[in-house]
Amino acid sequence: MGQIAKHNFAHEAWEFLKKTHTMKDVAYMCNFQMKIASLQQGDKSIKEYVGEMEQLWDKLALFEPEWYDPRDIGVREKQIQREKFYKFILGLRSEYDGVKTSLLHRHKVPSMNEAIAELQMEENRLNFSKDKSESVLATSRPGAHMRTYRPPHLNRNYEHNNNGNKKIICFHCQEEGHTKLRCLKLRRFDKKT
Repeated sequence: MGQIAKHNFAHEAWEFLKKTHTMKDVAYMCNFQMKIASLQQGDKSIKEYVGEMEQLWDKLALFEPEWYDPRDIGVREKQIQREKFYKFILGLRSEYDGVKTSLLHRHKVPSMNEAIAELQMEENRLNFSKDKSESVLATSRPGAHMRTYRPPHLNRNYEHNNNGNKKIICFHCQEEGHTKLRCLKLRRFDKKT
């Protein structure tokens, strides 16, 4: 405050503040350019990635010079939008390569809003496919917990003797007359534990 008070006129004070507190510092601008260039989607959603990038672009916009001719403003705005688009596309995860290729091979560079909309649709599709495949894996063998019915003639517990009669043999104790399901030795073992 002491340095501002020594100025006699308000105009001089404002000029002093403008010179000392301007955001047009080259190092500051370079820092934001590096942050934007190195920004990657990582594990963020498309929406989160766009939000982070927009914050950086908004801060970088403070460095833009004032444009007085409306034609210059339009040209510069198109240039900025193309730069945003390319840097945005370059930071996406590889699972979006198909959509990235589609966007980059268009006759006209798509707007950021078009690109974001298509990428969010792809994100939804990928999330749906992922959820669907996880649920398929969880239920890959429906009814696996249920016993399958086998007619007696297909049951391996039955053996044919020379007379053509079938005898039942237990797989657990190897005795005749019952199956493993009805084996008393297993039942006694189950009761003890």
